[in-house]
Amino acid sequence: MPLVLVESEAYQPLPAGPLFDRWVLEQPVGLAVGLVLTGAVIGHLLRIRGMLKQGLLVLGLCTFLSGGVLAAGWLVTTTRERVTTESARFVEVFAAADAAGVGRMLDERVIFSSGGESLRGRGREWAMGVAAGMRGQISDVAVKPLGAVEDGPDAARTRIWVRAAVADAGIVPSTWELSWRRTGGRDAAWKIVKIDCLRLYGEPVRGESSAWVRWADER
Repeated sequence: MPLVLVESEAYQPLPAGPLFDRWVLEQPVGLAVGLVLTGAVIGHLLRIRGMLKQGLLVLGLCTFLSGGVLAAGWLVTTTRERVTTESARFVEVFAAADAAGVGRMLDERVIFSSGGESLRGRGREWAMGVAAGMRGQISDVAVKPLGAVEDGPDAARTRIWVRAAVADAGIVPSTWELSWRRTGGRDAAWKIVKIDCLRLYGEPVRGESSAWVRWADER
C-alpha cells in the first residue's frame, strides 16, 4: 500500500527538535555533503588564485568534519529517533495481532484517550484483547512519523499517521499521539504510558462515543 500523506487526514506535526540533534545526529547526510561541497568550492577559488596549499587544507578540513558528522550520526541514537522507531514497531506488532508483544510495549498503567478525553476501563489488558482480536483483520499498514518531542530525560511523545487496510472497514487513516516513559536508567526499555487517538478518517475524534472505541470494544 503506497504511503501517501493526505493533509486532510493528518494532524499538525509536533515541534521540530533542536537543530544540532536534527542536522548532526538524526539527519547528518545533508550537512556532511554540504561541508564537502563548501570545501570543494572554497578550495577551487583558492587554487585559481594561486593558493593551492591553502585550498587543499580547506578541502581536507571540511572533508574531515564531514566524516565526523557522519560518524556521530551513525554512533548516536537520539531519544527522538528511538521512540519514533518504537512507535512504528508498536503499530506493526498490533497489526500482527501479537497480544503479548503489545503487552510488553505498554506500561502496566497505560491510559487510553480519544481526542484528549480519557477512556474509563480501558487499559493494558483491554489493549491486549483488542490486539488478539485483530488476527486476520489487517492486511496492510503504513506509518508516517509526524514528529517527536522530549518532555524530560525519561519522557517523550510521538505523533504518527497510520493508514491500515482493515477487513471490515476498508482503508482507515488515523492519527495518534503516544506518550513514552523510561524507568530504570538510560539502558531501560521505553514503555507507552498513554495513547491518544486524535483523528479518524481525517476528522477529530472525541470521547467514548468515537467510532474507533466502539469498534475496538467489539474485538
